[in-house]
Amino acid sequence: MVTLRYVATGNFQLTLGDCIDMSQPSVSKIVKNVCIAIASHAREYIKFPDPASEGKIMQQFSDFVRMPDVIGCVDGTHIPIKSPGGQDAEIYRCRKGYFSINVKGVCVASLKFTNIAVNWPGSAHDSRIFNTSTLCDALD
Repeated sequence: MVTLRYVATGNFQLTLGDCIDMSQPSVSKIVKNVCIAIASHAREYIKFPDPASEGKIMQQFSDFVRMPDVIGCVDGTHIPIKSPGGQDAEIYRCRKGYFSINVKGVCVASLKFTNIAVNWPGSAHDSRIFNTSTLCDALD
């Protein structure tokens, strides 16, 4: 639960730990271990729909939010990080002024992720992340 709260809010680990009577190092260790466990299953569960299932997904979007011919919704978010230090640290500073990783995600109407990119520094623009993705190539 600590990991979900951390990822959802971007709050500081010390503050999260204080709320549940847990030390910051414990929160850090838990967040790291849970994220590694989730990432180890990513390829199994995070898959973009194949052409055979696109019709069903488009129908779900149409039924759910009255958006016809949609196979996914894309958005980006900034995950706050400590300054990585070094010569290239500033490329991780986002437009909002803090250090971050810029994450792109695509979801279907059932709110399942079908594509995620988590390898961009905070200064990367959302359009660059999408335009250089393998998803963009596949959709072209």
